[in-house]
Amino acid sequence: MNKYLPVFVAALCLIFNSIAEGEQWVYVGSTNLGDSYYDKDSITYTSADTLTIMLKWIPNEKTRAQRSADINIGSRYKNWKETRMLEAVNCSKRESSIISSTDFDLDGKVIYSTKFSLGPFPIRPEAQNYSLYNAVCGNGSK
Repeated sequence: MNKYLPVFVAALCLIFNSIAEGEQWVYVGSTNLGDSYYDKDSITYTSADTLTIMLKWIPNEKTRAQRSADINIGSRYKNWKETRMLEAVNCSKRESSIISSTDFDLDGKVIYSTKFSLGPFPIRPEAQNYSLYNAVCGNGSK
């Protein structure tokens, strides 16, 4: 039994770590600025047709370099890792609104955070958030 104890403890740590995280990021798509994901575990239905969801945007190296070169904010964005946004999606109207946005550095510390109400914006088939719309509002996702 003693020889299996380290394996058992390691397995428990992995299980509890994944449960504690509470995040299940699903790839949405890429643009020339970076990659987008949504947290499947963050979906909360606020009505029959509307939900809130956490999005994560990871900028590419070119976008990071441009942001850190900005004379007004560059020093804060030297180690920028990602931006997370809370978004509301109205499935029946095919619209989305941004509720809040937080930028994080490589150590997970907040660089900048704001709450606002941007939108609603139409979700069009050519837009990147159309993939998100199909994933969370599409066939049998509720």
